[in-house]
Amino acid sequence: MKRITFAALCIMLILIPAAAFCQYNQPGGGGQAGPNDVLMEQYVTSGAATLSDSLMSGAQLNNYGESAPEVWTAADNNRNLRFVITCGTAGQSLSFKPASGGVIILDGIALTVNHKITNLNTALGNKVACSTFTTGANSCSWSCNSDGSFADGGL
Repeated sequence: MKRITFAALCIMLILIPAAAFCQYNQPGGGGQAGPNDVLMEQYVTSGAATLSDSLMSGAQLNNYGESAPEVWTAADNNRNLRFVITCGTAGQSLSFKPASGGVIILDGIALTVNHKITNLNTALGNKVACSTFTTGANSCSWSCNSDGSFADGGL
């Protein structure tokens, strides 16, 4: 069995790119995203806001640092939208409302048209994941799955 000297080990560490050591901590291993990995950009959204398609395309939204309840409204109900809302400030409610005429199916239950969902338990880390799905030739609805902390928030 060969032994590696300390000097040889130091040279090897200098020559091997740092990325080679980090790949094992990346989603899917080897630096490649696996089929079950979710890669998300995080955005802190403040105040009442209209969410653009770019914010609803694979992002994680939270209300970190906010001191008042927030209602976030979808700009539209287009296809292929998906995002996660996470409570980043304990004690502050968050609501998500579909664009006009939109319907949210929350944890398998269809809400009334234009109703929003609101987190009732405002504990840090509470979350809901939402995505659109086709319901007609030119229409989509929202499917939202929560950790049990979100409910129908009315109009």
